[in-house]
Amino acid sequence: AMTKKKGGHDDVDGNDGILVVVGDHFNYILERQWTGVEKAYPDANNLVDLVDSSIGNGDRETAISYLSLDGGHGTISSGWKIDCSIQSWNHGRNVFDRVGGGKVNVVGSGTDFFSWEVIIGDTSWDVHESSISSPAALEQLLTVNNRSHL
Repeated sequence: AMTKKKGGHDDVDGNDGILVVVGDHFNYILERQWTGVEKAYPDANNLVDLVDSSIGNGDRETAISYLSLDGGHGTISSGWKIDCSIQSWNHGRNVFDRVGGGKVNVVGSGTDFFSWEVIIGDTSWDVHESSISSPAALEQLLTVNNRSHL
C-alpha cells in the first residue's frame, strides 16, 4: 500500500492518492481536483443535489471539481491496465500513467519499507505496507508487464 505525497517530488497537482496491490490486483484512488472557485450549496444533501444545483445555477466549475474524484481497479498481469474506473475514459490506461504520468523508480535501501520512496513520473509515493523485502524487488514488481515504462 502506498500513498501519494502532497507537495512531494515535483508534485504537479498537490492532491492525495492511494495505490494498493494485492496479488495480481490493484486499486487506486486520486483526490478531487479543487480549483478554489467552488461555490457552496447549503441546501444540497448529497453529491447529486450539489452537482444538480451547481449546473442549475450555471456553475460548471463547481460541478467539475466535485466530479473529478478518480479511482479504479486493474491487474498486474494485464500490464497494469485499468479495467474498471469511476471515469470510463481511463479503462485500458496504464495505472502509472494515470497516477503519476511516467516511469516508475523505487529509491531506498534495506528492508525497512517505511524508508523507501516510489517515484512515479512527477510524483512521490510513501510505502506504508509491503510483503516485498527490498526496493529492487518492489521496483521489479511495479515494472513487471509494464510495457509503457520499460
